[in-house]
Amino acid sequence: MIDRQLSARNPRVRQLAKLATSRKARREQNLLVLDGPRSLSTFIAAGGEVVSVFTDDLTRLGPIGLGSDSDRWEVDRRELDEISDAASPQGVLAIGHCRTVSL
Repeated sequence: MIDRQLSARNPRVRQLAKLATSRKARREQNLLVLDGPRSLSTFIAAGGEVVSVFTDDLTRLGPIGLGSDSDRWEVDRRELDEISDAASPQGVLAIGHCRTVSL
């Protein structure tokens, strides 16, 4: 599903920012934040379930195999860069479900 551009005040963007900065929030919600198209495509290839993808340009996603049930949102690049903790943000952040693996 492709949706409209979101502002920094949007609850979805605020949730992304909270998850990016709070280990407790990620653990409580059983979610993780993926930073960049390569980590997103690796996560998908490993069978990970993507909840939402945030990017400044939807064409950046290319053919990475997102399911049709994953939300895709456009967000201003400056907002994404502020949320990302990467030294060189790539304009793509995503929220995925953590998978519990028993050893």
